[in-house]
Amino acid sequence: RNPIVYVPSHSALLSCLQRLSAPEHGAEAPTTWRASVFGAYDDNKMDPDIVAERSQIYSCLEYLAHELGTEAVVGASLTKTPFEQLSQQVNLLHFHGHGIFDTSGPERNSLVLGPPNEILNMPSIAALNLHATHVTLIACSGAVQDFSLSRDEPLGLLSSFLIGGASSVL
Repeated sequence: RNPIVYVPSHSALLSCLQRLSAPEHGAEAPTTWRASVFGAYDDNKMDPDIVAERSQIYSCLEYLAHELGTEAVVGASLTKTPFEQLSQQVNLLHFHGHGIFDTSGPERNSLVLGPPNEILNMPSIAALNLHATHVTLIACSGAVQDFSLSRDEPLGLLSSFLIGGASSVL
């Protein structure tokens, strides 16, 4: 009757509430949904253990994408443009890769994409304009939030996805 929702900040809550619209009386739940699956994992490293691990991760992501009726975007193909384009109009966004938590500038936290030195930073994530998308985030430091910049307002990838339109982030 009374759902309990954890929202990391007041601005993330306001962003979620502004997107909330009550369904019409008697409206049915959607029967179709779309997913996007992304992964980037040390594509420039040739250590045999890393190559084997990367192969396993990409194989799992391709299987997951197949089960969800979509194509996985992995490795060097995962740049900012396909991430932004394929994140639109999906109900599920899955990312598996590395995250960067920058202790000297927490506002520069980011996800590492496929090509060397290509990242998706917090402002880009917050500007995604997702549509009630659930985000599954498997990334180093993906859940780290910094509270030092503005009182109790957390700054991190989780709050960036919520501000960017995600309905939930795991």
